Amino acid sequence: MRYGIGAVSEVFATCSKRTNAHIPKITRQKGGEKMDFLKILDEADISFRWINKQAFGECQDESITINLWLLLAEIFIHEALHYKHPEWMEKRVRLTTDKFLKRMTSKEIIKLGKKVLLRKTLNGIKRMR
Repeated sequence: MRYGIGAVSEVFATCSKRTNAHIPKITRQKGGEKMDFLKILDEADISFRWINKQAFGECQDESITINLWLLLAEIFIHEALHYKHPEWMEKRVRLTTDKFLKRMTSKEIIKLGKKVLLRKTLNGIKRMR
């Protein structure tokens, strides 16, 4: 599985094919398939844990596992590159983000993801929107 938001969509698309979700809020349609993400959220067993460097998540049976540390690390690296290099085009930021992630060890990714989450938590809810 590749890095990026498309990978996250692949996880949910695979899982949701097994459901007939029809709650009107947060419903999207692609082709002839209607997706109701809130219903899937209620139905599936959701967990957060480290999987590996290539997977943002996985779906097995009735459970969805989200690789939170990888997601947080990738998003932070991507946005940090925008912060340090506002003149860079999106394609360059994406490619550089991928290069950084490929060179990092699993332990480094987990540590960065945890630090991003911990820093936000320690700074308090008041800064969250």
